Amino acid sequence: MVRFCPRCWKENPPTAEVCWNCGLALGKLEASQAGPSCASILMRGSTASGHCDTGQAADGPARGGVNQATGDPEPSYEEKLLDALNHHPVPEIRVRAAWVLGEKRSKHAVPALCRILLHGGDPALQRQAAESLGRIGATAATPALLQAATAENMPLPVRGQSVRALAEIGDQRSLLALVPLLQARSAFLRREAQQALNRLGISGKAAERPGGTGQQSASARVRGGHIGSERRGAERRGGWVR
Repeated sequence: MVRFCPRCWKENPPTAEVCWNCGLALGKLEASQAGPSCASILMRGSTASGHCDTGQAADGPARGGVNQATGDPEPSYEEKLLDALNHHPVPEIRVRAAWVLGEKRSKHAVPALCRILLHGGDPALQRQAAESLGRIGATAATPALLQAATAENMPLPVRGQSVRALAEIGDQRSLLALVPLLQARSAFLRREAQQALNRLGISGKAAERPGGTGQQSASARVRGGHIGSERRGAERRGGWVR
């Protein structure tokens, strides 16, 4: 098991209290900024489960503490993750930051993740952005995920992950867009679309039949149906790590 420092992202032993590279007090950070149940999210290979209380304010990321040496305000853990996601020069660390933000269900990361999904230019980072958006579960991400899922020039792994994220979010707006993907040239994308529609309560085989029964069913649900978003929301609330 390895603990990652959220300042420099160097690997530390799981019992380390201070980062060997930059000197950040890891134990103090967990207690004051990340919350006790968030400590395991800094560790690769953790199987911890339970809710993650970040102390996040309704209108912005959680506030950080104060540097005891200088008295200056310190960025919060979430702010450091967002900074790494947007600006870190090492691609693997940006991917790691995107994953952690998804596990933390950070709704403040949704705009940045949507931008990266559509314009990131790195398929590995874009795929992780789509996965994290599905984990966060915010319907505000639906338009970006739909655009990524249906864009012919988007890498197939990114399109497939976007389809899975749409099914996880359960936004009714995704139904009509997913049905045409059953006719996609890629067998991988057809399979992802069928699985997503099945999860949303629309039979993939029915959608493919002449006469558009699946399309009609999807249309009816979009007009006023309920596709189990409350159930999926309850599932997401039940645990922040699979």
